[in-house]
Amino acid sequence: MKSIGAGKSASNVSERPVKVLLLEESLAGSQEILQKLRTAGLTIEPTVVATKGEFREAIQSQDFSVIVSAHRVKEWSGLEALSEIHEAGKLTPFILVDGELGDEETAEYLRQGVNDCVLREQLVRLPLIVKRAVEEKQLREANAEARRALEESEKRNRELIENSVYGVFRIGLDGSFVFANKAMLEILACTSLEALKTSRLSTNFAHCSGKTGWFTARKRSGGEKTAGWFRSSYT
Repeated sequence: MKSIGAGKSASNVSERPVKVLLLEESLAGSQEILQKLRTAGLTIEPTVVATKGEFREAIQSQDFSVIVSAHRVKEWSGLEALSEIHEAGKLTPFILVDGELGDEETAEYLRQGVNDCVLREQLVRLPLIVKRAVEEKQLREANAEARRALEESEKRNRELIENSVYGVFRIGLDGSFVFANKAMLEILACTSLEALKTSRLSTNFAHCSGKTGWFTARKRSGGEKTAGWFRSSYT
């Protein structure tokens, strides 16, 4: 396994160089592929491997932006390389390059999850395919990170509300309670949300014209110290 110096260019699909894992046993073939990518303006950090062992070592030790693989490499196939990627739990874009790939083989590769197939006589298409695959990967990763951040934010908000010293509750359109935090349950002398739902408090609130009316009704009965203790929202 060997790494080849990155080409220099002002044009990038991202702020970081594209880390390319190239599975190719022919030196001339690998140089031709890398030259096509550089000529198209891609800044790349290529790692070239020629055997199954080198390929496994590479995917286990690094995360790559894209994988470009020959169809056949020393009694090993690109389809087997793709299986190695799946078994490793990687979602790295996989592009196949071959000189004589038939329609049936192409269809099988695409069915197995290859992003695209390129004939060697059409290598001019490879840079655009690599750019598209890397951009789609970056978009997936950005969306996944945004989802994780949102979930973490929602978790923190839930914890803040649940542990707030203020009574916080949420009601449905029918006026029934769908949430009440610990402070709210303590204020209303209820042991649980289910107990609150079945209490007269819930019934009174449902027949009330609005929050203010309910607060006033509770104040008359001495149920709470001040309406300012409550924070409410409608679902």
